[in-house]
Amino acid sequence: SRAQETNRRNAAKRVALSLVDDRARLDDDRAVRLSDPGDDGARARALALAVARDVLCLDDPEAFAADVRVATRRPGAPRPLFASTAREIGLADDATALVPALVPHLLPARGARAASQRFLRNWLLAPPDASGAAAMRSLLKALADDACPPLPLDDAPNLPRQKLVRLLAEKEANAPLFRDLRTCADRARRAAADAPPAVAKPLLELLDVEGGGAYRRYDGPGLAKAAEVLVDDIDGVVASSDVRDALSDSPRLPEAFVQRNEGPFRGVVVRDHRPEIEAAYAAVDAAFGALDAAIDEGFGGAEVTYDVANNVVCLRGPVAGDFVSPLDRFRRPLANRKTTPGVEAALAAYAAACADAAQGARAALRALSEHAYATRLDAAL
Repeated sequence: SRAQETNRRNAAKRVALSLVDDRARLDDDRAVRLSDPGDDGARARALALAVARDVLCLDDPEAFAADVRVATRRPGAPRPLFASTAREIGLADDATALVPALVPHLLPARGARAASQRFLRNWLLAPPDASGAAAMRSLLKALADDACPPLPLDDAPNLPRQKLVRLLAEKEANAPLFRDLRTCADRARRAAADAPPAVAKPLLELLDVEGGGAYRRYDGPGLAKAAEVLVDDIDGVVASSDVRDALSDSPRLPEAFVQRNEGPFRGVVVRDHRPEIEAAYAAVDAAFGALDAAIDEGFGGAEVTYDVANNVVCLRGPVAGDFVSPLDRFRRPLANRKTTPGVEAALAAYAAACADAAQGARAALRALSEHAYATRLDAAL
């Protein structure tokens, strides 16, 4: 949420301030001595190591710090705007500013995405050097030509770079994020492979300018190949949204019960991605069949009730026969609820099989996050 992101940024700022050379904190062995010999890259990596270890709590903070790049201002590049100047021309990030916002008046009134507004605002606050401005001018000139085909980027989702890096580094990226990343990579591959040279060349130059020189090694075919490899990696693990992984179905069991237990893993990863994933899915199917058979045998034609709070299917009210009271989530008997020992055992086995399948799906996504962060981060960005 926005509040969590704000708290995380504030915590990072506090840690960063505590690590900067301060006469009152010279006894802190973690402090980064700004007067120590070393270049800007060494200082930035030392700060990144401390943030990765103390704020992000990453498993491998050294690898995170080793990937830090320091982009120096190119000769002749204009300096960023002062805060007072930004406020006077309507670029201040302040809702109480008296000057109307400039960016919404520079873009079309309808159809301007938030990412476009954010890019233009950052572009005006920190203007690029002459090469970046020339690349943007060439790109706009080429796109304004009626003979230029449209770029396949209109339906690409907006993925904030900071969010993508953080979720991949923390191995917390979920299936919807990977699907959005796959769409972005596919659109970038098509744009790099199919765009005419008048569009591809300045587009790659702008990519290099925005990345601080980190993507200088990519040309059109290289970027298309890197995006294709990233798409293949995601397709091998994450299930496509077009492929319907149906929930188990039974006329005796409520759909809400099945959705709660199977929803966390159905349609998340490819079923035959790993042998253990396929085995977990098979165990769920077998446990569901056993539960359905146990209900038919134990409950007969009675109406089955689903207790949402305790994730239990049972009979409600007084019933005659060999019935027991099911247990709630605190392992206490439920009043006015009845079940059979066979149904209770089958229900526990089904819930355990679903939990194992959900855990396997999460493990597959964590492994993909780790792999993408370690080997495909440049292509993802």
